Amino acid sequence: MMIDLFISHASEDKDSVARPLATALRHRGWLVWFDEFELKLGDSLRRSIDQGLAEAKFGLVILSPSFFSKGWPQRELDGLVAREVAGPNTKVVLPVWHRVDHADVLRYSPPLADRLAAITTADGGIDRIVDQIEDVLGSRPVRVGTDLYIRDKSIVSYGRGITSPPSQKPNRQRAKERRRRASERANAAAGEPAQPRILSEELRIGRSDPCWCGSGKKFQRCHGS
Repeated sequence: MMIDLFISHASEDKDSVARPLATALRHRGWLVWFDEFELKLGDSLRRSIDQGLAEAKFGLVILSPSFFSKGWPQRELDGLVAREVAGPNTKVVLPVWHRVDHADVLRYSPPLADRLAAITTADGGIDRIVDQIEDVLGSRPVRVGTDLYIRDKSIVSYGRGITSPPSQKPNRQRAKERRRRASERANAAAGEPAQPRILSEELRIGRSDPCWCGSGKKFQRCHGS
């Protein structure tokens, strides 16, 4: 299964940036590889990360002083850059600057410093960064068989195992029928004659069906006569 985004980060930046970003992206319906979401007891850390790096469309790299000082996040960045090198005109790395400026990134990697990056200290915070990421990811796909049915950048929960979004028309029709019956009962209690019923094609009653008035007679022998 193709993952939308792999989040590469130093553990020191997990609480302040990485987890809020991963959570916000998942709430908007994106498939995100984030270590807390993916790794279970006994899993191979290296294999799981390698799989995420290989399957993700993009890699969100949170560049920070902690990132620059650690070997493991840089290994993840190397893997993402290798994918870009292997595919001409392929953009994989999406940088986020956290507590660093252009000079800091330039000292670490001149090619990275040349890329437009999201900045955690900019106005809008996490939501603004997620908006910028979505500009790259594009329109959200329809996902089937998950907790969410997603279309046109909106999320509606329908439960697991669905193959298509449930139709809202039957629910509206049933609500309309309930209101009509309640009105008829109120009119009957007040001694007013019931209003004639206008049948739509969806609610047409057969002549052998029970009459809509509740008499217990067949429609053809009651109001259908």
